[in-house]
Amino acid sequence: MRAQLEERLERLRDEYRQGESMLADLQKQELNLRETMLRISGAVQVLEEELRDAANPDDGETHTHGAAESEIVHQQ
Repeated sequence: MRAQLEERLERLRDEYRQGESMLADLQKQELNLRETMLRISGAVQVLEEELRDAANPDDGETHTHGAAESEIVHQQ
């Protein structure tokens, strides 16, 4: 009986270690995915601003200049 319990305990410990390893891998994957999504989000924002600027060619200034000017107006 004792041998069976010790064997079962060892199998459970192995399963637990495997679970810990899998969890660490998933956490790394989550971090990598979040970083990728952040880069994609930045690229989307840039492209949206470029398309907005192309649709509204006011005086040839880029959107970033317009945003800076807008910020100055909001501060006043």
